[in-house]
Amino acid sequence: MLNSLVLSILLSTPSLDVRVDGGAYLRFLREGRVVYGRTAKLSVLEGRLAHEKGYRLIPEILIPKNATGIEISEDGTVRSQVASQWIISGRLVVAKFASAEPVPESDGIAIASDRPTLLTLNVESGIKILAGENAALVSFRVVASESVERPTTPATKPPVKPDPKPETKPETRPQPQPIIPGTQAAKGLSYPGELRLNRDRVTLGDLFDFSAMPNGAELAATLLEAAPPLGQVRRIDRSRIEMKLRQSGIDIERNPITGPEAVVVTRASQMITHEVLAAEALQALRSTLGESFRVTDTTRDPGPLRVPEGTVRYSITQTRNSGNSATVTLEVLVDDVRHANRLFQYRIESLITLPKVGSTVAIIAQSGGVRIELQGRVLRVDAANQTVEVETPEKNRLTGRLVRENTIEVIL
Repeated sequence: MLNSLVLSILLSTPSLDVRVDGGAYLRFLREGRVVYGRTAKLSVLEGRLAHEKGYRLIPEILIPKNATGIEISEDGTVRSQVASQWIISGRLVVAKFASAEPVPESDGIAIASDRPTLLTLNVESGIKILAGENAALVSFRVVASESVERPTTPATKPPVKPDPKPETKPETRPQPQPIIPGTQAAKGLSYPGELRLNRDRVTLGDLFDFSAMPNGAELAATLLEAAPPLGQVRRIDRSRIEMKLRQSGIDIERNPITGPEAVVVTRASQMITHEVLAAEALQALRSTLGESFRVTDTTRDPGPLRVPEGTVRYSITQTRNSGNSATVTLEVLVDDVRHANRLFQYRIESLITLPKVGSTVAIIAQSGGVRIELQGRVLRVDAANQTVEVETPEKNRLTGRLVRENTIEVIL
C-alpha cells in the first residue's frame, strides 16, 4: 500500500505550487501557442485546471461547478469531489524533450521549437508531480474545509459487504443487496435512477452488486444495453431490467426489485476546445517549417470536440505544404484509442528573402557534433519548401534549408 502526504487547502485559495520531477514539463496554452512549465501555480479558472496566469492546462481538465475538492494522484489522475463521490476529471500528460530543452521566459514559462515526447506519470517513467519543495508530496487535495495535513492512500471505492441481518431502520433508497436464488431471505435488489459510464455498453453489474453470489462475475458481465453516443441520453426501462434478470436465473418474485421506472444512462465525456487542437497542429507545422515563415490559420472553427473521459494524446498523421498554403491533420487519441481527427489549413508567407540563382551564400554543414561553415554558389531555389541547392568550391552539391538571409543549413 502506498502512503503519500496529502495537503488540504481551502477552495478559495488562489493557487497551489506544483512542480514536475523527472526532467519533464507541464504544457499550457498561451495566446494560441503551446508553452511549458516545470513549476507552476495551478488554479481552477472558468471550470478548468489552469496556470494562475490564465494559461489553460493541456490536455484540458474540466472541473465540475459543484466540485468541493480536487485530488491529483501520483499517476497524474485528477479527481473532483462532487457530494460524497470522487469522479475522474482527467489525467496529467507531461512533455519530455530528447535534445534541446525549452527556452525559459517569465513566470517559469518556457517555449520550444522542437516537438517533445508526451508521457503519462507512472513508476516506469520516473516522473512525479510534487507540491512546492516537498519531494515526498505526490498528491494534493483541495477541500472546502479547514487546512490539514494527513496521510492518505489513492482513492478507491470501498467494497460493499452484505448485511448479516435485515436493517431495522427504514430507508428511502435501499442499497443493492444481492440474494442468491433459492434462499429464504428476500431483501431484494435495488438499482439507481441515473448511471454515468465511461464505456460503450451497460451491464447488470453497473446496476447491481452481485459479489455475494457464486456466479456473481458472470451476472455482472451480462450485457443489458448499449450505452448512448457521447453527449446523448438513453433510458432503460424497468421491464427490460427485470427481463434480463429473469434470463440470468434471478427469481425476482423471491428477490423483489426496487427502483424507478427507468434508468437514465449517459456517457462520461470531456470537451476539447478548437483552440487547444489548433495550438497542437500549429506547433507541429512550425517544427516542420521552422521560424522563417509567417503562418496564418485559415481553418473554420467547427466548435469543441467531445471525446470520452481519459488521457488525451495528439498525433500528427500528415503535414503538407505547397507554395503559400499548408495543411496539418491532427489525430485525437483517448487512452491510446483513436476517436477523431481534424484538418487544419494555413496560409504561409516567407519572412526571408530568397537568394537568387548564381549568388553566393553561407553554408552551415552539421554531422553529429561536427559543424563546418563554408560558402557555395546557388544552383536552385525551392520557394515552397524554403530549400536551396548549392555547389561548394570543391564542386560538391548540397541541399539545405534556408535559416536566415543568405544562409542555409545542411544536415549531413
